[in-house]
Amino acid sequence: MVSPGEAPTQGQDPPSLDASSARRLQLASLILMDDVNDMDALTRAAAAAELASLGLPQSRELLIDAIRSERPEVVRAVLEAMLAERDLDTEYGPVLLELLSTASPDVQPVLAELLARHGQEDVRILPAVSQIASDQAQPIDRRIAAIRTIGAFRYAPAKAAGELMAVLKRAKGSDNGIASAASEQLSHLTGMPKSTTSSQWLAWWQQNRNRPAERWLEDTVDALTKEAAHRAKELSEARAARDRMSARLLAAYREFWPMLSIEQQQARLLPLLKDELPSVRMFGLDRLAVQLRDGHDTPGGQEAAAALIADPDPTVRAAAAALIPELAPAAIDPAVRANFLAETDPAVLSAMLPRVAQIQPDLITAEKLGPLLEADSVRLAAIDAMWTVLSDPARRSDALAVAMLPLVRDAYQSGGTPQTGALLTLIGTADDVQALEPRLDDPDSTWRAAVANAMHLRGVDQPLLARSSDPAIYPFALAAVGGGSDLSGLQIIGNLTPPEQHAALWLLTLLDATRRTPAEDALQVDDLLAALPAITPAQRAAVLQEVFSSGDVAEQNLADIAKRLGPLVLQTGDPKAVVAMIDQVPASRIDAELLATKFEAAIRGRLYDEAATVQSEPGEWIDAFERLQTEQPEVADLVRSEIVRRFEDDLDAAMRARLGMATDPMMGGADSGDSPG
Repeated sequence: MVSPGEAPTQGQDPPSLDASSARRLQLASLILMDDVNDMDALTRAAAAAELASLGLPQSRELLIDAIRSERPEVVRAVLEAMLAERDLDTEYGPVLLELLSTASPDVQPVLAELLARHGQEDVRILPAVSQIASDQAQPIDRRIAAIRTIGAFRYAPAKAAGELMAVLKRAKGSDNGIASAASEQLSHLTGMPKSTTSSQWLAWWQQNRNRPAERWLEDTVDALTKEAAHRAKELSEARAARDRMSARLLAAYREFWPMLSIEQQQARLLPLLKDELPSVRMFGLDRLAVQLRDGHDTPGGQEAAAALIADPDPTVRAAAAALIPELAPAAIDPAVRANFLAETDPAVLSAMLPRVAQIQPDLITAEKLGPLLEADSVRLAAIDAMWTVLSDPARRSDALAVAMLPLVRDAYQSGGTPQTGALLTLIGTADDVQALEPRLDDPDSTWRAAVANAMHLRGVDQPLLARSSDPAIYPFALAAVGGGSDLSGLQIIGNLTPPEQHAALWLLTLLDATRRTPAEDALQVDDLLAALPAITPAQRAAVLQEVFSSGDVAEQNLADIAKRLGPLVLQTGDPKAVVAMIDQVPASRIDAELLATKFEAAIRGRLYDEAATVQSEPGEWIDAFERLQTEQPEVADLVRSEIVRRFEDDLDAAMRARLGMATDPMMGGADSGDSPG
């Protein structure tokens, strides 16, 4: 048996899906492959990430099909989702190699990183990329893309450099860009100057080609350390050159850091966080953030980062504040509480406020935020922090709302912004809400959306429903009715026609609402969906299938759902699934309609023995054959052969004529039509 998420072995069917996984798979696929050109990229990316996170053979096949779709928006969404996944699925390696020939320039950097990651697990990846880079028969742009991909193999600099040197040797004397691209990537890998010529690279390679990769890295790190010490001394001696040297040092760190193993990076991280140069401490914070997101926790790193919230340099404090959500509460809480209330720098406060509001809302007080509303440089961050606290029931403090109301009202009246207007709508009196309702008709869509969001959160939905044709207001009007759990609520959602840019949101809301309707209303739900032009048969089938498989349907209703579901699946899915579904209906509930559907599904699914249990006379089989001639000719040919095999002795002249056989059906001939073969 194959467990969920495990790839089936050859000859095995993929593991069956539970209802929840099947629904997630279908909805995510529908959104990812939606052919609406202006679909929000974030929505499409979220759908790709959902499929990638499932880790199922079915989701893997869908993602591979998406990569091969040659639709740039779809390919980008899938690649970025794969890059964000922590666990590597090596099954994608071959299709990523295929993509090198068709990938648009804007996705090639992401593709290069993915191929490099796969190369760590599959030793065939790097040679395959190198072969493309060296193949003079390939288009120049594809070769250059392959060369840049080799440069991404930073975990194996010696191997990658060797492949690049091979490309450089073959390109000697040409001016097609190949040599230049190879030289550039060699510089990235080795730290050698970008001005190094082909001849200099050849000489360098003769000296370094046999050096072990570990020694190569160690020597590079040692050189970097010496350079850093030298630069630090120069900085201490010459204040005027401090900024220039700091930039050079930081550039050196950025150039050579990717060449270090994770263990080497961790060993050098704490000194960076405690370095005397603010720019180096900033670099250390940036590297720590990357490590944390990749699941590598440097011992003592979080505590060192938390200490930088009190750094003398405000730029460093702001960077440390930006890292607050990535740090463990035990590491960060004491530092935040000790420094937030005393912090006065606008840039640092702007970085701290949204994060403190998320993880330590008790620090967001009227005493702290009141003065900030009067400061232009930090007013927006203060308002956003209040919104974060007051719009979330889990964080909201009524006492804070009461204390802040006069200050927010003053801020709005002295020069209102969409943010202050939304906040006043959320915490103000009924009179405040009434005074702000005309903003729903403001020419500026930002105003309309901000006030509409606040009204929805407050439960004032009628003005939103009255303006649901406005694209800026529509998402909030939809949210106002999207929580229904009965047919009337579903009808309201269905009738809330979306603007084009919100079609995907409407669809998700509608299909999600179907899950909350009682199982006994499944047919009425389907009637409602069938009346909506935007709903496809596949989507209707998915809704009914979930109900049918839920176990919540009374026995007497299974047959009725199967009668509706069977023809839909025949239009859009696997006919074998229809046969299996009808077999789940109690025998006492099987009628002529279900038998006819089962026969049709069995014929289309080549389950001829199953079909024979339903219809044993050749006439019904020939009827099915004639239907299939137009719809599925290739299936029709197989059915004709099966009819001849089963009913040879029972076929009269009229039947043979309907089958296109004027003579003995088992003999070919000039006047016999196609041989049944």
